Amino acid sequence: GNLLVLEDGRVGFIDFGIVGRVSEKTFKAVNELSGALALGDYKGMAQALTNMGAADEEVDIDAFATDIEKVMMNLGSMQT
Repeated sequence: GNLLVLEDGRVGFIDFGIVGRVSEKTFKAVNELSGALALGDYKGMAQALTNMGAADEEVDIDAFATDIEKVMMNLGSMQT
């Protein structure tokens, strides 16, 4: 919830109130997610979120990617 996608495609980071340490695994997954977002790579987004620990169970990456794409398309249509 502390990221904004700006109209020109840049990502804005907000609310750095509590600072802590990020594990190497999480840092790498955030980088993967950022790259996937920039490319519109939904499967990459799904894999990165899974690598971050967004799910407690085994995840169907392709189905997760499809769900992410639907959400992103809905968000895009709300911004017009």
